[in-house]
Amino acid sequence: FFLNTYTKINCKNWLKIFLENYKDKRFIGYTGSYASIPSQFFGFYHSQYSKFQQLRWGINHFRKFKLFPNPHVRTNGFLIKGIDLISLNFDRKLLKNKIETNYFESGRQNITIQLQKKGFEVGIVNSDSIFFEVKRWKESDTYCLNNQEKLIFTDNRTSEYQFSNLNKRAKMTKFCWGI
Repeated sequence: FFLNTYTKINCKNWLKIFLENYKDKRFIGYTGSYASIPSQFFGFYHSQYSKFQQLRWGINHFRKFKLFPNPHVRTNGFLIKGIDLISLNFDRKLLKNKIETNYFESGRQNITIQLQKKGFEVGIVNSDSIFFEVKRWKESDTYCLNNQEKLIFTDNRTSEYQFSNLNKRAKMTKFCWGI
């Protein structure tokens, strides 16, 4: 079970929920997203940067990331057998800076894609212990959806959404889900 340093428990029986939904060849997270880093730049999401900078960054990142939709389990919290994780094609020595961890999470050969190619069922669970396949993630009421009422954990990104105004929330939802 992997959790990042910003993760905080948000519901009772969180471990039970994951264990009830776990089975062999299943990759489970508590949040997922369809977000794409180059699509974010091409859509001029970051108003603090010039359009030229964002176009340049979008083009630079296009080699490493798919355009929207780019479904991936967010790596701030997930459950998988250790042997299945270490069998993936990643140079662990490179996972020392933020962009390399972004490649691991949502790049063209990310953890979700590699596991799907190996026949894994991929999904997220919410605090009602409901497992959502990729195509149903938008129904989960988790990451950047509604008021995120069904989050099992919170983290810096879920908190950013929670404490944002309605305009910023709408922007984050659009970026993550296209809605």
